[in-house]
Amino acid sequence: MRTKIVQYIGLNMRPSVIPDFDLLDALSTAVILVDDRLRLVRANTAAQSLTATRETQLIDISLPEILPGADELIAAVRRALLEGRSFTERDLDLRLVRSSATTVDCAITPLWRDGRDPSLVLIEMTNLERHQRIQLQSNMLMRNQVSSVLLQGLAHEIKNPLG
Repeated sequence: MRTKIVQYIGLNMRPSVIPDFDLLDALSTAVILVDDRLRLVRANTAAQSLTATRETQLIDISLPEILPGADELIAAVRRALLEGRSFTERDLDLRLVRSSATTVDCAITPLWRDGRDPSLVLIEMTNLERHQRIQLQSNMLMRNQVSSVLLQGLAHEIKNPLG
């Protein structure tokens, strides 16, 4: 399997040279795989970190139990199974069982094994907390710079009135 992946991306390395690791666990995006009953099949390291739960504790647990109150996400996963097409949900607020609430963007992709209907759904969740914090700091910096320019102009006018 690793040889095929490496050949696909254009690297012709011998299998003995390739480090033995799971590519999903190398991602910073939380990846969850659920079956058609919405039971968790696989969760990468980022998903385990997001839910503050080890994968062994998540396997075969239903998505509504893992992400209570994530009705929009669960509805999108069900739609992906029924319609067989991908969805993207933005700015979803998730309440997590073992940690605080967070905001995520989700990409939901149905997967087929055998047959005409999708049997699995891949859920990719990007945590937006860091992005929102950076945006807030950027906005505060911009406001601070604007205030500084206004105060400099005001100080100049106090020293040197126009009229």
